[in-house]
Amino acid sequence: MTTITATEASPGNDVTNRHVFLIDADGAHIGQRLASQERAYSVSTAATAAQALATIPDLPSLDVVLLGRQLPDMDGLELAQRLKELEGARNAAIVFLAERDSVEDRLAAYEAGASDFLLKTLDTEDLHRKIDLLLRQRHAVAQAQLHASTATYVAMAAMGELAAMGLIIQLFRRLFGVKTPEDIPDLVFEALAELGMDCVLQLRRDDTVVNRSSRGECNDMEQGLLDTITQLGERLYSYRSQSALCYDHVTLVAKNMPKDDPLAYGRLKDYLAIVAEGIDERVRTL
Repeated sequence: MTTITATEASPGNDVTNRHVFLIDADGAHIGQRLASQERAYSVSTAATAAQALATIPDLPSLDVVLLGRQLPDMDGLELAQRLKELEGARNAAIVFLAERDSVEDRLAAYEAGASDFLLKTLDTEDLHRKIDLLLRQRHAVAQAQLHASTATYVAMAAMGELAAMGLIIQLFRRLFGVKTPEDIPDLVFEALAELGMDCVLQLRRDDTVVNRSSRGECNDMEQGLLDTITQLGERLYSYRSQSALCYDHVTLVAKNMPKDDPLAYGRLKDYLAIVAEGIDERVRTL
């Protein structure tokens, strides 16, 4: 394990004494890139999961973990889950570093609670900016996690098929009254919340692109996920507790599908497809 200390780059920098842990087989090389420009955080590196787990108890509380998607001795997704069980790392923002970009990898990273998903070829200055942003957001953004399965099961138990369809019809009626794409997300999230769904949404109309989460503004991880799904253009993706639907003008991702209940999963996926198709048609006619 090596530690590189970067000095404060500018007056008023508010990330002094923050700690970044880089866990990757190429960690030493990437760590030297991080040290090439002055910043007010220290960087520790580990080449394997075993080395990282052995090192964390001796490190200061971690603010950001840059985590290789594939490590020599463990899948990065598995290590991300183990980090959440460690006192000094459970609240750190996790950023996956990957050799390739795919919807499946982004969905997996998102489900693992990652704050961002970056390619290792990212420019050094851009990597610095990503870290700086995460450090500034760390204490400003709530880290609350939704207990997705419980919320979904309660909603599904309380709502029958006719009630769910009535909710969707009511949403479509309300969509008729919107004037701009920016008016749509709140109506959608309000309706899907009745189904227990936690979602992110991208709307596209001419030069206008609207990205929103049911919790507010999309973070970098959500933004990258929406952009990747949209670029690849497949109509439906499903990965464990997440399903994504992509139409000409809308990409909708549900983050908390009931993966342990295939029947409920199927019903909710049908509802989401109906909602996404209706939104797509409304955006098209605006």
